[in-house]
Amino acid sequence: MGLVLLWKPQGVSSQQHLGQFKAEHNLPGKGRKGIGHNGTLDPFAEGLLLVGYGEGLKLIHPLEGLDKTYIAELVFGVPSDSHDSTGALEFELLEEASSKAAQFNETQLQKFLESKIGTFDQIPPQFSAKHVDGKRAYDWARQGVVKELKPKRVELKLARHLAFESRKDAEQREFWVWRFEVEVSAGCYIRAFARDWGVELLGVEGHLSLLHRVGMGPYSLESGQFRKWLSLEDLEKLFDIKEISSEDVDVVRNGRPWEQVSGERAQILLGPEGFAVAWLEAHSSKIKRVFVADPLSAT
Repeated sequence: MGLVLLWKPQGVSSQQHLGQFKAEHNLPGKGRKGIGHNGTLDPFAEGLLLVGYGEGLKLIHPLEGLDKTYIAELVFGVPSDSHDSTGALEFELLEEASSKAAQFNETQLQKFLESKIGTFDQIPPQFSAKHVDGKRAYDWARQGVVKELKPKRVELKLARHLAFESRKDAEQREFWVWRFEVEVSAGCYIRAFARDWGVELLGVEGHLSLLHRVGMGPYSLESGQFRKWLSLEDLEKLFDIKEISSEDVDVVRNGRPWEQVSGERAQILLGPEGFAVAWLEAHSSKIKRVFVADPLSAT
């Protein structure tokens, strides 16, 4: 049991990768039983999943809604119905768009990114996991049905230009690719940036050729690292840790009222043996979940 930061490869769904993880560690239960994660990545994308299993699963809820950091590559002038390279690509306007894109320089692109920092309303892509009329939006899209999706208030917190270069495909078509890094609030779609920024800069939608999630809140992996077990020290970045006595452990585990109120952050109660006993919401004395065993034992 525990909390683990996993790197999901491209080409598999988040659920498939969790299934592989369960098989590797001989975890009991079928399907999603006893395991869960934050922040779904579709098969096109690769990057971080925050996974909890066993008692560690009880810590997934307070870790929801973390900001995410991505590295992406935007291909100018080539729309895609999915806004990434797995969809149906359209090349009719590529030559004109590439001619315009060739006039950009890196300073202009960085200034454009800086101008986008802040909160805004974003319309989710048709190929997204949003629920609409009883189905996921991507299920409707695969049937050729376009649904009206309501915009969502999201935030672009940081943005950094990385590279801008010309490439040629197998048919010797020239196109311009922009690599950038962004930190966004939960629920923000990076593929929508390819759609919207392509139109704003060149008058035609672009698509993503690469999408890597490299950060979740304060958590990331070292280069070449594919997993990391989270420790109590890692949780201190998001939780207040409070040590309690054996008598207080009995109070918590026997369901008696907890009198002390947590502070501005969620709080983890730590027993004398150094194991987490329970967690509380911020500004609350309500025990949200009690751990029957150490939720970080896998570390």
